[in-house]
This record gives sequence, C-alpha cells and structure tokens, in this order.
Amino acid sequence: MAYIARTATFIREEFHTSALTILLIWLVRVLDWQLKLDDS
Repeated sequence: MAYIARTATFIREEFHTSALTILLIWLVRVLDWQLKLDDS
C-alpha cells in the first residue's frame, strides 16, 4: 500500500514538473512572438 502511495506521489510531482515546464516554454514562445510582431 505504501508503495502505491509513493508511486502516486511521484507521478503527481512529475506531472507538476512537466506541466510547469510546458507552461514556461509556452510563455517564452508567446513573448517571442509578441516581440516579433513589435519588430515588423
């Protein structure tokens, strides 16, 4: 039972990490796109 709980916690933490990474990449892309629009 403890093993399952540990695995669930690990998966949840991994998901949060990847979700944050995706969010950061998306933000950088949006900002980059905004800057490109400003240049033209």
